[in-house]
Amino acid sequence: MSARGTVERPPLLGGGRSDEIVAAGARFHVGAPVVLWSDPGGYDASVQGPVFAASGPAGPRYGPGRSWAADPASIGLAELRDHVDLLVLHYDICGISRETFRMLQDERVLSSHFLLDVDGTIYQTLDLRDQAWHGRFTNPRSIGIEIANVGVVSPDPADDPFRKRRWYVRDGDRLRLEIPADLGDPHLREPGPFYSSRSQPIRGAIHGKEWEQFDFTPEQYRSLALLTVALRRAFPRIALDAPRGADGAVRTGQLSREEIDAFRGILGHLHVTTERNEPGPAFQWERYLDDVRAIEAAGAGGSR
Repeated sequence: MSARGTVERPPLLGGGRSDEIVAAGARFHVGAPVVLWSDPGGYDASVQGPVFAASGPAGPRYGPGRSWAADPASIGLAELRDHVDLLVLHYDICGISRETFRMLQDERVLSSHFLLDVDGTIYQTLDLRDQAWHGRFTNPRSIGIEIANVGVVSPDPADDPFRKRRWYVRDGDRLRLEIPADLGDPHLREPGPFYSSRSQPIRGAIHGKEWEQFDFTPEQYRSLALLTVALRRAFPRIALDAPRGADGAVRTGQLSREEIDAFRGILGHLHVTTERNEPGPAFQWERYLDDVRAIEAAGAGGSR
């Protein structure tokens, strides 16, 4: 099934929402709300042109099929499982998934298989048979996930040219996400409010440089873990771990091409290139991986 196809499926969650993702036409339960490219309000990365703007760059934002396939149109799930063994985690400094899709589609001429909004809603933009343009040379063997977040900021509060800190306001002992009004309707599926998972911005080094970042929402961590388990069921070659250093901690710098070629599992975009910091110093790798392993051990998810 191509990204342009319509996927018929029954609603599985309250409110008529579904919880299925699609890989080569096969459906896999997630346990979190999923909106497909063909659903009302979905984001379709197969559109060859801008979606929000009246004009902009023409041409594809993704590759139909996978570049390693002799006949991309005929890729089935079994063949896909033999090749796909990476997840790549991103944020795109946009704060909400609608703005992320606008940026990728209308301006950057790129794509990602999934967008994960601040309310925990998962948007699938392409069948996983297709090759999203998100992670450079990893694209033929990877799945890309864009987690909505404004990204890293300078540790100096006065150095904030894009006014990222305005997205978070103190609400007692928590940081509440306050989406700027000038973005218009964020089209969130849940009413909120939504909070950073931690009460302060988190400071840490990426590629040897210090940054601060506001943590992702609890709803995002939960949906990301459930999505990862579903993807692991679809693609068993994806190991449930990230690159680690000699001290056992997840690495915070770029891997060599040879290291990535030998790796199977979950990467941040920071591991692929020094030009990117994703998913950033606030991302709680161990929390995420512990949740994924616990959900998998409990037997959640499955295919139809």
